Amino acid sequence: MKAVNASAPTAAAEQPTAPVPPPSVLDPLKSIDVSTLDKLIAIRQEQERINGFRAKAKEKKTAVTDAVFKRVMDDYAARTTTLEQQSLPLREQARAEYRKLKTVVVELSRRGGQAKLEKDELEFRAAVGELTEAELAAKIRDPQGILAQCEADQKHTDTLKARFVEALGSEEALETEDEPPTREAQPVRSDEQPTGPAPASLRMAAAMVHAAHRAESRLASQNDTGDGAATVVVPRGAVRLAEQAAAAAAPPPPAPAASIDDQDESDDAETMMVALAAVVIIEPASASQEFQLGSINSIGRSDENQICLIHAGISRKHAVIKAIPGGFSIKDLGSQNGTFVNGQRVTEKALTDGDTIAVGSVRFVFRMPWTGAASATAGRAAARSAKR
Repeated sequence: MKAVNASAPTAAAEQPTAPVPPPSVLDPLKSIDVSTLDKLIAIRQEQERINGFRAKAKEKKTAVTDAVFKRVMDDYAARTTTLEQQSLPLREQARAEYRKLKTVVVELSRRGGQAKLEKDELEFRAAVGELTEAELAAKIRDPQGILAQCEADQKHTDTLKARFVEALGSEEALETEDEPPTREAQPVRSDEQPTGPAPASLRMAAAMVHAAHRAESRLASQNDTGDGAATVVVPRGAVRLAEQAAAAAAPPPPAPAASIDDQDESDDAETMMVALAAVVIIEPASASQEFQLGSINSIGRSDENQICLIHAGISRKHAVIKAIPGGFSIKDLGSQNGTFVNGQRVTEKALTDGDTIAVGSVRFVFRMPWTGAASATAGRAAARSAKR
């Protein structure tokens, strides 16, 4: 019988164990789901396409009837609302995935900062003579390797972050939550007033106004024809008195909601000489457009704004640009994502020519004086002369 050699190594013992690779800082990126990004990018492209149609429709408004223009604009508004509703859950999912990426970016920054600190310390110790060149070369190898790896990993995270920014429109939109969609109260038009019977006092006051206007018109007509035998004599101020009676009999209007164009601002705007100025969209380039500024210029997603922008990160009533003595100022209206001038978040700030304004994903440049529409100068001057 052949003896078993107890000292002979087994097959399992002869195989060297493979070293386990150290965990990579990029490992959490493997769990990031980027499927929502392509959907969001497609939605943003469609929104910008509709915004381009809206802008062209406003330019060509005089070419069609009001009914046609309203149907087209209502359709664009409905399509924009649908896209906005589709994007909301996708944006929340994208932000959740972006938080994973941000954790990796923070860790990379920490590792890189620590490695650079160690490297700088070693170089300083060598400069004061504590370490020889050979000792420095041996010790500095590890922090230099970490710095090189962090730099390579940073390029990877920057590429991924760029996709998130493209999907949501701006870096600010990645950090802030969307406002919950709410249905805005629409103003009641004159042709939509309640049709119930008016109170007796209001009907009597309205009859007084109507009779006074008719009497005044007949008297004016007789005076114009030179007929001195006027058969109807209207006491001085009768029409005004009748109108005051109608106003007193009418039910009090509801208290107006807080608005950017309150009475004080309107009164100031009527007497102030408004400089010729404009804001010009410079980003996104596909939405390039100029907006000539009047005395009050509200900015936001709602159609009631003078500058209506359906873009990411913009509130329904985001900001307002108002005429002030010598120029214009911009004021944030408590928007979710803020208003920025030359990169600085502002509550209210006077504007100067060349200032850049950022609201959400849209960037303007402020121009004063503005030479984009020379004919507008004559038109406004004529209007002011007529008012005087």
